[in-house]
Amino acid sequence: SSGINAEWPLRPGPNLYFIWNRMFSELNAFDEDFSPQSMLDMGHNLGAAVWAVQEFYSESIIDYVVHEHNRDEYDRTVKVLNNKYKPYIPNVTVKGSFS
Repeated sequence: SSGINAEWPLRPGPNLYFIWNRMFSELNAFDEDFSPQSMLDMGHNLGAAVWAVQEFYSESIIDYVVHEHNRDEYDRTVKVLNNKYKPYIPNVTVKGSFS
């Protein structure tokens, strides 16, 4: 086995990262003076928007909030965004609401 997971490109996580990255790229090209100070990432995918926004607005964003609705995604997001993996993103709060 090559160790490559054939399902990986079909999962929402990587695809959402690239979608967010493209959106921030276009926003940055449209308004180079845009300088957000906070970000709310609602949904899942290990804070994909938080990872993508770093390439464009890491100097201006002071606070990030990631809100997960799924317990498993919440647990993974906490591990990923709270310095279990690099690069470390400061000032990230992960919240959750589970039914």
